[in-house]
Amino acid sequence: YTTFDSFSEETFRLIVKPKSVKVNGLAINEMKNNSSEGWSWQPLDKGGIFKIKQSKGNTIEIKMD
Repeated sequence: YTTFDSFSEETFRLIVKPKSVKVNGLAINEMKNNSSEGWSWQPLDKGGIFKIKQSKGNTIEIKMD
């Protein structure tokens, strides 16, 4: 997906945990919390909550498998 600004914070409910996340083609790290740049996953009974905080671009790629 794409964002309007190069800095963004989003929250999504997904069916499965992402395998990897890239911003403008560069991988970003999974974090234990969303206080710094990266992404986090909070599991739920079905799927989970995916949060991303980034400042490196506006094209985000979430790989699920």
